[in-house]
Order: sequence, then C-alpha cells, then structure tokens
Amino acid sequence: MASILGALPAPDRPKPDAGPTAEDFARPAFLEPRPATAEPAPAPAETGELQDAPTPPPQPLEVAALQVPAPSPSPSPSPSPSPSPAPLPPQRPSAAPDARTARILFDVTMRSGPRRGASAIGQIDRNSRVTLIGCKSWCEVISAGKRGFVYRRAVDQNS
Repeated sequence: MASILGALPAPDRPKPDAGPTAEDFARPAFLEPRPATAEPAPAPAETGELQDAPTPPPQPLEVAALQVPAPSPSPSPSPSPSPSPAPLPPQRPSAAPDARTARILFDVTMRSGPRRGASAIGQIDRNSRVTLIGCKSWCEVISAGKRGFVYRRAVDQNS
C-alpha cells in the first residue's frame, strides 16, 4: 500500500489513440476522404459486428409524359354588333341599413382608418351633418361622399 503522499504505480493499460493531429484539422473532413492507412480495417466477422447485405446500385428513374387532351375547337359565334354597356357612375359609399344622422361638434379631420396616424382624407366643419355608420373610440362616418373615421368626441350622436 502506498502512502498518502506517494503515488501509486499506474496499472498496465493500453494507451488510447493520440487523437486528431494538426493535419486532420488542416483538411476539411467532409470534402476529402481520409488517406488510406497501412493497417487494413478488421473484417466485420473478426469484430463480431453484423454485416449488411451489399446495396445494389440505384436504378435510373423513368419519367412518364403527362398526357393532356388538346382542347377541342369550339365553334366561334359570328360577331354581332352588340351595344357597349354604358359606363357606371362613380360609386358613392353606401350607408349601412342602421346608419343615422349625426352632427359634428367642432372642426375635425376625417381619416382613412380609426387611428391618429391614418392618412387624412378630408376636413369636416363644425355643425356639419354626417351619416353615422358606427362608433367605438372612433366613429365611422360618411361626409360629402367620402367614408372615413373621426374621433368620437367630435360627434354628437343624438342629433
């Protein structure tokens, strides 16, 4: 038995491989095969490993052409003079069925969306009449043919 200060002699163990060398790090392992060594690898039967059956080479794939029937020619109608439709008048925003009239309490900017940063699409003067579509914190209104949003405090819904 060795003393606490003395070292025990190391048992005889096989030394592990030295590990990777600078040469191993110099070449990308995924691009180049490892150079052949002088020692052949042991056969699977010697190591006790199971051996897979050899893999047959891949067979070339055959691609079938897609057969699409050609469109049959349809008899084209003889051109007849048809009256061209009259151009439609520009659409005005329609009021919702439950829309009602409201009054604007002070000059206000009508916006494209219910938020302060939305683009301005018009100005509505104080005491103007608008068609009220709905209100939450912003009211959706129609004024002078434009549909947009104004802040709720600017709208008197009771008139």
